[in-house]
Amino acid sequence: MMTSLRDWWSEQTPRERLLVVAAFVLTSALALQFLVVSPMREGRARAQSSYDSAIAALEEIRQGVAVARSQSAAASPERIAPENLRAMLTAAAARRGILINRVQPTDEGVDLRIDEADPEALFAWLYEMTQERNVRIRRASVRHESGGAGVRASFLISAG
Repeated sequence: MMTSLRDWWSEQTPRERLLVVAAFVLTSALALQFLVVSPMREGRARAQSSYDSAIAALEEIRQGVAVARSQSAAASPERIAPENLRAMLTAAAARRGILINRVQPTDEGVDLRIDEADPEALFAWLYEMTQERNVRIRRASVRHESGGAGVRASFLISAG
């Protein structure tokens, strides 16, 4: 194969050899342009556009966070007195149909035990307490009771 190619090349005139080399160079340049350079430029343009969109989204998020922080600081709920914490927790639980079986004040807050509760009502109550009533859950244990639809839970909850 190589000998036949060499024979063919040696049979060509210098002018024909120049034309073959020029055609090879032009074909290589076109292939390089369309298979390498153009896709790289398009990829770079897409990456730049994606970067610009991400920067704009980040700035929008930062502005939203700043607004939320200023609103949160302005509307922070009042701190609950420890003596009122027990009454508030039991009353709010009762409104959601949750029976608190044991309430025991501790140095850290109030220790609660709930023997059986609907999980949705329990977590809605916890969300209300933490988001709207300014209480902190310091310790939590929630277990699904076999044979029942409810859960058993215990919490250590403190004011603010």
